[in-house]
Amino acid sequence: MANISIRYQIAQKVRSWRLKRGCTQKDLAGKIGITYQIVLQYEKGIRKISIEKLYAIAKVLSVDIIDLIPVSNEKACFKNEELNLIREYKKINGQELRRMFCLLTKFIQVSEKSSGKAEKIKIAKGLVKEGISVDIVAKTIGLSADECVEEKGGSIYCQIGKKIKEWKRVYSEGFSRENGYDT
Repeated sequence: MANISIRYQIAQKVRSWRLKRGCTQKDLAGKIGITYQIVLQYEKGIRKISIEKLYAIAKVLSVDIIDLIPVSNEKACFKNEELNLIREYKKINGQELRRMFCLLTKFIQVSEKSSGKAEKIKIAKGLVKEGISVDIVAKTIGLSADECVEEKGGSIYCQIGKKIKEWKRVYSEGFSRENGYDT
C-alpha cells in the first residue's frame, strides 16, 4: 500500500464506505452538491477531494472523517494538532483568509526545520501585525497568544486577555478576603 498515492487510498475508502451504506454515486453527488461524474473522478483517484468535500462526504455517509483517511501501519497520518488545524480551516470564511491560512501552514512546516522559538515569535508577531487572527497564528505556530503580540499594548485580544486576568485576580483576592481565606 506504500506505493499507492494517498489520493487513491482516500478515493478507495470513500468508495468502500459509499457501497457499505448502499449509496449510489448519483445519491452521494446530489447530497454534497456536485455531479456524479465528479464522484466517479474522486473514486478513481483522478480528482483531488477538497477537505470541505471530504467532510461533506463523511457527513452524508455517517462516518467520521478519520474513517476516510488512510492510516499507515507505522503511525497515524494525523495527530490531534493536525486535526485541530483542519477544524480551524473549516471555520474560516473567505477564500483570501483560507489562502493565507494554507500559506501560513506551509511556511511553518518549512520554518520548523530551520528556526528556533525566537524566529517563530518574530514571524508570529509579523503575521498578527498584518491582520491575521492571534488565535489562528498561535495555534498554527504552536505558541501562546501572548507570545504572538507586541508588548507595547498589543492587539485588542491581548488587551482583553490582560484585563480578564486582572479581573480574575482582583475577584479571587476579594472573594478570598471576604470569606476569611488568605491569598
